[in-house]
Amino acid sequence: MGEMLKMELSRLFERKGGLFALIGVLLVPIVYVIILLSATWGPYDNLDNLPVAVVNKDQGAESFGKPINIGEDLIKELQESRTLG
Repeated sequence: MGEMLKMELSRLFERKGGLFALIGVLLVPIVYVIILLSATWGPYDNLDNLPVAVVNKDQGAESFGKPINIGEDLIKELQESRTLG
């Protein structure tokens, strides 16, 4: 088995076209994986620069005769905490 592999590799290296084909067959999957994985490396690195908007369409309601408005409460908490800038 080892002799056959050596013979095939020596025949492959004798022809430049076969060598280029082997390099191409090895490089295409590597480049493909690098392109696909580069999109997932560090997805949380630049969240500080992400613009955020909050739309409050809450009209409020009454619970046990008291008016409640969760949307306004949320907006007030976000403005006070400054976590979103």
